Amino acid sequence: MRSISKILLHPDKVIRYLNRKCLEAYIAAITPDDAVRSIRSGPLKGKKWIYGSGCLNFFLGTYESEIADTFIKYAKKSNVIYDLGAHVGYYTLLASKYVSHQGEVCAFEPLPRNIFYLRKHMELNKISNVRIFDSAISDINGIVEFREVDDDQAGTLCSDSIMSHKVGSIKTNSISLDEFLFRNENNRPPQLVKMDVEGAEYGALKGGEKLLDEYHPTIFLSTHNCHSKGIHRRCSDFLENLGYEISYFDLHKRITEMDDPWYEVLAEYRLSDQPKR
Repeated sequence: MRSISKILLHPDKVIRYLNRKCLEAYIAAITPDDAVRSIRSGPLKGKKWIYGSGCLNFFLGTYESEIADTFIKYAKKSNVIYDLGAHVGYYTLLASKYVSHQGEVCAFEPLPRNIFYLRKHMELNKISNVRIFDSAISDINGIVEFREVDDDQAGTLCSDSIMSHKVGSIKTNSISLDEFLFRNENNRPPQLVKMDVEGAEYGALKGGEKLLDEYHPTIFLSTHNCHSKGIHRRCSDFLENLGYEISYFDLHKRITEMDDPWYEVLAEYRLSDQPKR
């Protein structure tokens, strides 16, 4: 509601907003959900995509353009990228395309519906440098309860999420980043991590504390106060104590102190004199 109110203050933005909505409605009316099409624009232009797998901006190639452009810059400098909460594979495809020569991407996704589309998108585009893991990332190694939310494209490990109290749950595998990396010599440490795990981000960070402390990967992090109140503050404090510096993308500005529904941040390790916990 707040974003719509801002738009109404600017007639030119109203026109662009209505034009975009008309375009979305038109495309939705003429395109079957299972249709395979080429992404229309952006850094993934030409990649094969299943139209009904996710939001329209995936197909248009305009999804989170500010974040995606910055992500690409870091991907080009990375040999290994972890995509935590890979969803249906938009950022996985970005990582696959721009990771350095002979690099690899490890994509983690627990929701069966998303895993299906994630694998299909890699197959359609003949991707060979991505390893897919049907697993949640947290500080637990074993079977966990994964709660579905009203949007069937997402879910959360948060048992008290205000977004999942009326919807069911499934059992899924979970693994910590430290378990994944240090218990298997075939797995390499990442230089870049994208983490979008719908309210479970603090547990995911805690479960990778040794990895973060030893290898200091750059992190593109989504935090979800909408699932777990105060989690943004907990994640920020945790990373800053490990020597990370937090910066915010303009997509979601801080309007109230640490209390917005979600944030998109970049966490970079900085050499400092900060004591570690």
